[in-house]
Amino acid sequence: YSHPVYGNNPSRPSGVVVVKASVEAIEKELFSPLIHAPGMITFITGPHGVVFMSDHKELLFQVLWKIADKDLIEIAKSKQFGTGPWEWAGFESKGKDRVVDKSGDEYLLFRKKIESLPGWSVVHLSSLDVISKSISDPIIRTIGYTILALCVLIGLSVLVLYNLAKSDIVKRMQAEEALRESEEKYRSMMEAMTDATYICSHDFRIEYMNPAMIKRIGHDATGEACHQAINGLEEKCPWCVHHKVQKCEHAVTEIVSFKDNRTYSVSSSPIHHLDGTISKLAIYRDLTELKKMEAELLKARKLESIGLLAGGMAHDFNNLLSIIMGNISMVQDDVKPEDQITQFLNDAQEASRKAQDLTRQLITFSKGGAPVKQAGSIKELLKEITSFIPADSNVKCEILIPPDLNPVEFDKGQMQHAFKNLIINAAESMPESGLIKVRAENLILKSESKEKSLALAAGEYVKISIQDHGVGIPSENLDLIFDPYFSTKEMGTQKGMGMGMATTYSIIKKHGGNIIVESEVDVGTTVAIYLPAYVKKVQKIEPIETQKLPKTAIRTRKILVMDDEKSIRHLAEQMLSRLDYDAETAKDGEEAIELFKRAMDSDKPIDVVILDLTIKGGMGGKDVIKILQKINPQVKAIVSSGYSNDPVMTDFEKYGFAGALPKPYAKKDLKDMLHNIFGSSPI
Repeated sequence: YSHPVYGNNPSRPSGVVVVKASVEAIEKELFSPLIHAPGMITFITGPHGVVFMSDHKELLFQVLWKIADKDLIEIAKSKQFGTGPWEWAGFESKGKDRVVDKSGDEYLLFRKKIESLPGWSVVHLSSLDVISKSISDPIIRTIGYTILALCVLIGLSVLVLYNLAKSDIVKRMQAEEALRESEEKYRSMMEAMTDATYICSHDFRIEYMNPAMIKRIGHDATGEACHQAINGLEEKCPWCVHHKVQKCEHAVTEIVSFKDNRTYSVSSSPIHHLDGTISKLAIYRDLTELKKMEAELLKARKLESIGLLAGGMAHDFNNLLSIIMGNISMVQDDVKPEDQITQFLNDAQEASRKAQDLTRQLITFSKGGAPVKQAGSIKELLKEITSFIPADSNVKCEILIPPDLNPVEFDKGQMQHAFKNLIINAAESMPESGLIKVRAENLILKSESKEKSLALAAGEYVKISIQDHGVGIPSENLDLIFDPYFSTKEMGTQKGMGMGMATTYSIIKKHGGNIIVESEVDVGTTVAIYLPAYVKKVQKIEPIETQKLPKTAIRTRKILVMDDEKSIRHLAEQMLSRLDYDAETAKDGEEAIELFKRAMDSDKPIDVVILDLTIKGGMGGKDVIKILQKINPQVKAIVSSGYSNDPVMTDFEKYGFAGALPKPYAKKDLKDMLHNIFGSSPI
């Protein structure tokens, strides 16, 4: 007999009390009154008639009746009655209630099945000879039946208790096996987790660490204080949620570990023990790289928003500059160099040039501001860095470039502008004097390398570092330095409004690279630029010399200018006239096509068409050139736009143009463009 014992947790037993009773003692108690009763035999039999209890010891574990071999095999498999052999006791049935033994003595059979134990029975045999001799004695007969009933009752009780004990033992064994399997699954799961995980007790002592956590801190810290081992703190962590876990609450916190300065999401959950105590399961998920990528994405979206605004403004602003700069150049032609107004015009023209440079910076942010890249060595460009240091500065520059520096694909103008911004910033951070160190090196990034936080694909790169020993940048401003118009410089000074770093960031990103800034106040700043190396063979492109025709040869050439700005059309017409060209103008694509057709039918065809790339509410240059080529496949056209980094402007030949004239342009720019067109293909 067994019974579960419960502790503090009433839903789960903590142990079992087992009571065992000797079968021999039960037999002695059950059958002793019948031992000396002649002619009476009592049995308790199991399946297939195996004698389990009897007042005749010689019959134990024999079978009352003859049985087949297959039944003997089943008895052996059950292992309930030893290992055998199970011999025949010699009884044969002679009817419903008659039995004969080996010697031929006949017995009266009484058999009662035990309903709660299938296959088990109580069997009582009474010798007919004895019964016949004692039939006259009713007292003895009454006592015999009473004893028989008592035996049956005791036998049933013993068997029921035995069966219950056996069932409870089986259940306990099954529960222990299930517990072992559950623990094995739990441990396998914890071992396989890539997130660093540990379990600590209510008093902050580590009870378990998975391999990922052991790898993170460098050793198995089981038994140590969690705040000391995991985060290197003498006291409990500032973000500790142990008190919540002890209240059976789940908590998720985002932390920056003092031990490795990495960002983690920490999920803490309670683990309940049978003794009532609660441990904490903490899972550390490293978010460092994700946070960096989110910051890069936010930065890119911010610049994209500025780019959309810049792209919309650049074209209109350059149109205005075209009118201003063009008219200034026209007036400059009409005055003498010694006139007082000449200096005013020169100052105005210089200011316009600076405004033009500003629009180019704005265009760099725009969606279409893709660099026009060519493969080559960046060594010469790096050697020119010293020329970017302001003339009135006492800052020196040290440049170290290895002879085997890999080539890269870059837009020379954009990259020159980026380096100029960085050198000027470095020089201005050291107002008295100082040294700027420029280093270039080849670098191979692997997926598992320490530079994986750069958000760059694995491969070969050229790393360029620019280091100064200036005032440095406060840590709270490091994440803002690439924001347009953020600046640590004094507002309103001639040093600008902080557009340079934003422009530089955009340029490097559009070259497929990345830029990282490290700085410490009063120590200095290091800017590291990573550019993809160009691994293909670089072919040197020799410039084509253009043939320039004498002035008399181009006097009668006819130029058609299409622009939706009336002032620009008028200005272009005046410029062309002073350059001895015949000029016609059109306000949109339809008018330009009509004038071109009309000229084709006359004896004065159009020699060159200058087409504005975008026309408000009408066909722009990209569409007009396709129609003109159908009219005259030999047409020469120049595309012009204030959006100088548009793909049509940077790759004009692909769209059927002979040249590109960025706005704003002066008379000299127009003159040089036309001379190149006519010089390369004289008419």
